[in-house]
This record gives sequence, structure tokens and C-alpha cells, in this order.
Amino acid sequence: MTVYIVDDSRDIRARLKEILTELSEVHTIEEAESLQEVQENIDRIDPDILIVDIRLKEGSGFLVLEYICRYFKVPMIVVLTNYPTEEYRKKCIRLGADYFFNKSTEFEKAVYVIENFVTDEFKIKVNQ
Repeated sequence: MTVYIVDDSRDIRARLKEILTELSEVHTIEEAESLQEVQENIDRIDPDILIVDIRLKEGSGFLVLEYICRYFKVPMIVVLTNYPTEEYRKKCIRLGADYFFNKSTEFEKAVYVIENFVTDEFKIKVNQ
């Protein structure tokens, strides 16, 4: 399983990467900090899970969601942000996000959801 983390915070990317590498089902973790990096690399990465922040080094998570959901099929999209307004949540869900979490108060909840998805998808693939 491949996870693509799109966040301008090196610390957040490192923290997620540390947690997700412990999951045996996750084989590849790729990172980006801008919309341009996503556009340049998404074909090669072909992620099973996208974790994206709203604020990026260049561009925004909204633009990442628009781009990816228009041209690619990603089974699970999680927005993890420090800007957890209801307006942003609704916009992200409308653009194709499956989940929307506050980095400050729901980080562990986001990780739990991702871990369950990874495990469930792995079980489905093995049993097919």
C-alpha cells in the first residue's frame, strides 16, 4: 500500500511517516510540500491513501484535492489541518475528501482511521 503525504510541515510529515512505517501493509510513503510536486509526481506514486493539509508551501490543499479528484482515483483521502473551520470541512468533503481532521486535537483519530483503512484493505486484497 502506498501513502502520499502532502504537507508543508517537515515535522508533521516525519511524524506520520514514523507511525505509518510501523504498519506492515504500508510499503511506500511519499511526500510533497506543494501542489507542483503533486502534479509532477502523482502519476508515478499512484497512492492508495492521500493525506493533505490545506496550507501548503505553494498552492493549497483545496487545489490538490481538485486536481487529484478530477484526474485520479485515490481510495482514501484524509485532510489533516490546523484550519478546522466548518466552511473548510464542507469544501474539502465536496472536493472529494473522505475525512477532515484537526491536527491539534484529532491527530490520533486520523491515524486510527488510516490504520483501520490500511488493515481492512489489506484483508480484502488477501482474501480475493
